[in-house]
Amino acid sequence: DQTAMAVEIFQTPDQEIERAIIEAKQFLEAEASGRGATMIDGKMADRATDRLNRNTLKKAYAMGRIDEELATGLGLI
Repeated sequence: DQTAMAVEIFQTPDQEIERAIIEAKQFLEAEASGRGATMIDGKMADRATDRLNRNTLKKAYAMGRIDEELATGLGLI
């Protein structure tokens, strides 16, 4: 089936999803403490970084790769 093949070829790698989850959680913690940016693995992460991570995670959720509880906890849904 071409659709299944396309999904398999173009799906977001697990490592990218895991990284996005970790970074989104760290950014939420920074934001909750009143900071608009934080350092993650030696790199600055701000709202733009968070937006990229959230886009990755929204796609992962839509494809059933992360569960509803995690998506809710991250504020995706």
